[in-house]
Amino acid sequence: MKKILTILLSVSCYISSAQTSIISTFVNLGMFSEPYGIAIDGTGNIYFTSADQVFKATSSGVVTLIAGTGTGGFSGDGGPATAAEFLVPTGVAVDGSGNVYIAERNQRVRKVNTSGIITTIAGTGTIGTSGDGGPATLATLDYPESVAVDGAGNIYIGCNTVVRKIDVSGIISTIAGTGTIGYTGDGGPATLAQVDEATGIAIDGSGNFFIADRMNSRIRKINTSGIITTFAGSGTIGVGAFGGDGGPATAAMFSGTTGVAVDGSGNIIITDEGNSRIREVNSSGIITTIAGSGTGGFYGDGGAATAAGLFVPWGTVIDAVGNIYITDAENGRIRKINCNTAPITGASTVCAGSATVLTDLYSGGTWTTSGSDIATVSGGTVNGVSQGVDTIFYTTTNVCGTATAIKIDTVYPSSAGTVNGTDSVCIGYTVTLSDAVTGGVWSSTNTSIATVSSAGVVTGVSAGLDIIKYTVSDVCGTYNALFPINITTSSGTIAGSDSVCVGYTVALTDPAAGGVWSSVSGVVSVTSLGVVTGVSVGVGIVEYTVTNACGTNAALFPINVTPANATCALGIVNHTEPAIKFEIFPNPADRELTIAFTEIIRTLTISNLLGQVVINQECNSDKVRINIEDLPKGVFFVRINGQEVKRFLKDQ
Repeated sequence: MKKILTILLSVSCYISSAQTSIISTFVNLGMFSEPYGIAIDGTGNIYFTSADQVFKATSSGVVTLIAGTGTGGFSGDGGPATAAEFLVPTGVAVDGSGNVYIAERNQRVRKVNTSGIITTIAGTGTIGTSGDGGPATLATLDYPESVAVDGAGNIYIGCNTVVRKIDVSGIISTIAGTGTIGYTGDGGPATLAQVDEATGIAIDGSGNFFIADRMNSRIRKINTSGIITTFAGSGTIGVGAFGGDGGPATAAMFSGTTGVAVDGSGNIIITDEGNSRIREVNSSGIITTIAGSGTGGFYGDGGAATAAGLFVPWGTVIDAVGNIYITDAENGRIRKINCNTAPITGASTVCAGSATVLTDLYSGGTWTTSGSDIATVSGGTVNGVSQGVDTIFYTTTNVCGTATAIKIDTVYPSSAGTVNGTDSVCIGYTVTLSDAVTGGVWSSTNTSIATVSSAGVVTGVSAGLDIIKYTVSDVCGTYNALFPINITTSSGTIAGSDSVCVGYTVALTDPAAGGVWSSVSGVVSVTSLGVVTGVSVGVGIVEYTVTNACGTNAALFPINVTPANATCALGIVNHTEPAIKFEIFPNPADRELTIAFTEIIRTLTISNLLGQVVINQECNSDKVRINIEDLPKGVFFVRINGQEVKRFLKDQ
């Protein structure tokens, strides 16, 4: 049984006049890089889009490229994400397994898996809002700008006029928006409401959605019943539209709401693009400014966040201890607002019936759990009750205000997990198996067929089926995960007719792909496609050679070549070349062949060097003219009733 992991990003960090949050540059990309989308994973790594690329920054600020060449376009699906092209990626999200999702303005959403391979999961590249109820890869998208993933693996896409959902089966639907720009629908179903550029999406722990409705300068909320309301913003729009701090968020003015994030205590962080501010709505619905002086520019690092200069702040996320990260787009930076709250430390998992101890740097806090049926907590000691994912909270009051740090504890019965890897290997070669559960022991049930090392490396010994076992033992018991693996060679078996007349052909096949056909003797010839031609009477040997991980192996096939007779041509009497007058005008041939014969019923075929027939016709007169103008340059073979009579060169 696989472990379950859910990631919640939380910490309630209240900013007040009595405290000061410090702003700093977390990543400096340069003035023309323009980071927009931003996401965070469960270990604190930050993901962001910039200049047709996607980057990852560790919690210490070390940046690596995970996707994009930096050249605008669309390419690379099925290969390494670092070799792919994007066109203005503005949204990014990461799921609990580490897969990264990217929304780009060429009407697609791409996925980079944990192996670094990129694929398209939504969008055909055509602008539109069609495709609901079908596969997301066949749907049209309307300028996707944001993307989010919930704990169940559903993916949400914020577009120009709609918000779409891709369920775990890959089926797409619309959850908000009519496809028409505007602002309507509050109090009714979100699918009947109008939105205008959903540049940010956030999901709270209860399943409510928050949408940064940029051009309406509002934050919209969709509850679990699908009803939409305005959560923040009065609708006063325009550069310099600002006001409402200290009062209800619904009465506040914004100038372009581009990003939204939510913590576990119900506080909402909003990027106010045109006002160069970051604003917070607390759980009581009161709004304040927590960063940005309101004057665009770059200044203020090392000082109070509310006195700093921001220039087109776009996306925002919150880490597990309450630090807030912002894509400061026109400044080419990722900025960080520090909140002085310590994280919970300790094991991230515990078996049912066992216990683990969690700690926090701050004293005097209160430990609580989100579900006592899964786990209980007392003084930091977590006791596993039943299988599932529980959330452990430690709430303190310090210089940062009242804050709640969160620890995810997966409570599970001990198991050997699931073995993953290739289920076949060639004799003498190896494959590596893996399991998400650590500390287990690998073994083979039949070492005469395969052996396995302590690191899960399986070596093929002889052909057959072996069972590889991964055994895990801990305080909860001993469990085994079994993995069947087939030991094989690469040789195939040639199939097809074992006889052919002189001058005639038969086609052979072999189930092993990627091999090379050859003739061992001059009795027969064979093309690269396995088409055998009888050359002279006798027994010829055809060979099919396959080279792969198993080495080089050849399959042999004897074929009997008999004299040509009436049955070879299915009742058409064979001819001899002296009975045929064959003319080509001009030679080398260009546009037309002229062929004359003494017999008036003949089958004429013209083939290329690969043995592929390009002209096939019945000739019912003593002369025929063949138009070869559309043939490509090259050498061609003329056969009458299956017997080759002439070759010619087409040189233009």
